Amino acid sequence: MKSQVDAVLLAGGLSTRYGQPKATVSWRGRTLSEHVLAALPDQTSKTILVLRNPSDPIPITTDLLTHDNPSAPEGPLRGLIAGLECCETELAWCLACDIPGVIPDVLEQLVAHYQPGDVAVVPVWQGHLQPTCALYSVAALPALIKASAGGVHSLQGALRSLDFREMSEETVRKIDPHGFSFHNVNRPEDLISLEKSFSATSQKQEQTND
Repeated sequence: MKSQVDAVLLAGGLSTRYGQPKATVSWRGRTLSEHVLAALPDQTSKTILVLRNPSDPIPITTDLLTHDNPSAPEGPLRGLIAGLECCETELAWCLACDIPGVIPDVLEQLVAHYQPGDVAVVPVWQGHLQPTCALYSVAALPALIKASAGGVHSLQGALRSLDFREMSEETVRKIDPHGFSFHNVNRPEDLISLEKSFSATSQKQEQTND
């Protein structure tokens, strides 16, 4: 039986480059955050939405809603900490709300790569770590809190001092050859680019099936 995994959805960013809360942006009949929620595998135990302020619009219905620490350094690290503090499982996926193309098989493969003692399993795409589409151990909380208290704001920065496992780009490409799982929608033009990529891929698949 597969172990249960919680899911931490980060929706506390300022969205300054997009011009509106990205979690509420609509694409293909759903908000970006709804696409992410729909991609969670069956082994998901609990969904935890992390927002910035109590007054922020709630883009999706999840099992639990929490807010990050406004006194911590700005960035996704504080959101992950807030989410992991609410977890009841040993492991949790950390997912940004603006990756609507995330593929369930990528999330399942992260769990398959996990080994006892790992603080995280982080995929590599185009030579870069992808820490906002990754798997984290709740046991990593003390180290993450320490990093945040030391002024670290990025997940990449926090990972530098931790013993995490990489999921190689070669492995990722077998599951998600176009890297849709890591296509962040930071600006309106990013959503246009994602739609073009999705449409082109769908057309190729249809031609192959014909």
